[in-house]
Amino acid sequence: MNEGRKSIRLTFFSIYRMELGVQTMEHTIRQDTITVEKLIVEADQMLDGRLIPLLEVDFEGIPNDVLIMINGTSIFYLEGFDTLLKDKDEVAFIPMVFGG
Repeated sequence: MNEGRKSIRLTFFSIYRMELGVQTMEHTIRQDTITVEKLIVEADQMLDGRLIPLLEVDFEGIPNDVLIMINGTSIFYLEGFDTLLKDKDEVAFIPMVFGG
């Protein structure tokens, strides 16, 4: 029975892709709902604890060094880490690039 199962695609760009060795991954969720924070924690476990330190997130407010997009919209414009995800959502992790 597949009721309540969701498949969410995570896509990593630039340095995140290079450091993790993966560009995209599908994450199947059994819960009825999952927040961005819970997704990151579960993905971190799947990636041997390398994701959270790489993203440098503490789940307080909006992260400064990573742009997290849900279906093309920044979590800044949604509910931050409390944003609820649904089946077939795409979550992109894009490093903020500074220079000059």
